[in-house]
Amino acid sequence: MVAEAITYDEIDTAKGSVRSIVPMPQDSATSSIPVDEQVEDSKNRENDDVMKISAEVTTMKSVWEFFKKYFLEGQEIDEKYQVNENSSFLERNRQYFALGIPFVIVQTVWWSLMFSQDWFYLFNEPFGDYDKPRFWIAVTMIFGSMVAGATAEGGAAIAFPVMTLALGIDPVVARDFSLMIQSIGMTSAAFTILYMRVKIDMNALKYVTFSGIFGTIFGLEVIAPRLTPAYAKMYFVCIWSSFAVGLAILNMNVDRHLYDRIPHFKGGIIWKYNDRIVFNWKVVALFGAGFVGGMCTAISGSGIDICTFSVLTLLFRVDEKVATPTSVVLMGINTVIGFLWVEFGQGGVEQEGWYSLACAAPVVVVGAPMGSFIGSHFHRLTLAGIIYILSIIKMVGALIIVQPWSFENTDTPVHLCITSAVLFFSGMIFFRILSILGLRLMATIDNLPSVVRNVSSVLDIQDADGTKENSDRESIASTGEAEVGLPISI
Repeated sequence: MVAEAITYDEIDTAKGSVRSIVPMPQDSATSSIPVDEQVEDSKNRENDDVMKISAEVTTMKSVWEFFKKYFLEGQEIDEKYQVNENSSFLERNRQYFALGIPFVIVQTVWWSLMFSQDWFYLFNEPFGDYDKPRFWIAVTMIFGSMVAGATAEGGAAIAFPVMTLALGIDPVVARDFSLMIQSIGMTSAAFTILYMRVKIDMNALKYVTFSGIFGTIFGLEVIAPRLTPAYAKMYFVCIWSSFAVGLAILNMNVDRHLYDRIPHFKGGIIWKYNDRIVFNWKVVALFGAGFVGGMCTAISGSGIDICTFSVLTLLFRVDEKVATPTSVVLMGINTVIGFLWVEFGQGGVEQEGWYSLACAAPVVVVGAPMGSFIGSHFHRLTLAGIIYILSIIKMVGALIIVQPWSFENTDTPVHLCITSAVLFFSGMIFFRILSILGLRLMATIDNLPSVVRNVSSVLDIQDADGTKENSDRESIASTGEAEVGLPISI
């Protein structure tokens, strides 16, 4: 005969507890357990269920908080262009116009040319040493253009290694294509950044652009013709992989201050004559970054962006969220200059470059501006993390495909291996030195009185948790001065 026992199903409500008594058949083993112990066991199971649900909710909240912190932090908009209730329709919807204007212009031109010239066959035409269909370059640039707009790695950072390593394209053709496609994608991304009023460093933009012109021309005329394909591929990945290591080491210091532009820029003046001839070491540093970056751009189609980014972040401790859009605008300007020089100063780009451009142009005009828009909302460490991942992928890919230790792609494998290793470790040392100098510069500026620092080192100092130095902000606001005796100027 089956015995019956009483169990309790406890339901918590705001006013109390409701218990339902349900008779359940029990076997002989269960019936021997006292009713009180059965009730206690039921309560324990219910408490375990509540704790599990609570843990799941906590986990979901943690995931959402993580996502919101690193991917939805928000844009760094110039203070002069913050949207408010008095803003016009264009200002309130500037992100839509920033994305739509370059899209409409490029798509109109592209579709008109493709239909009038009947160039759609180019997508399936084989190209490169491996006879891959050309539409693969468009697929590559879907990701490449997004990366170009969102990070300091230009579109050539994706296009150049993929074309040379995976598709078997000559480095000269890959460089020409990189300059051409970035003249569309990066300039579209630059327009998006400027139209959205995303914060950039204007001093870096002016001085790096000027010196980058000469660096690009010098690289195209002198350096690029002397490098064989294997050397160009390995040197490209070694330089920027060493920078990624330097940036990773720098970001281990989570308590470092950040600035939203080069701090105390006028403090770099170490000599002047009649207030007209001025020697500012910070200007010299930017000139150097532009010239070296221009030479790198001449080799691979990309370089001035990541070179400027390295100086801004390592030496001047500029926030990655500001350094990134600054480097994108710089690359957009510099790549147009490089393309024009190759086209009109060196006999024109390779025909394959034009064919690849026809396939990838409609993609980059969407990807690059969208990347700029999305990337402007990322946390600075997210942007840095993307650079780490890309650098690892490019280094591993280069080692697998180039095989610098073998005679397959070069007649001097020993020399290539040694020089690549020296370049990599020298780059690590150089970027580490930049980081140390930046730490000393930051300490010097932070110890200055508020009225001596300029606005970029008072209003824009950030702790690791993103808080502002309110006392300094109030001090500057009350004095109305950024430098002693000088009006505030950004």
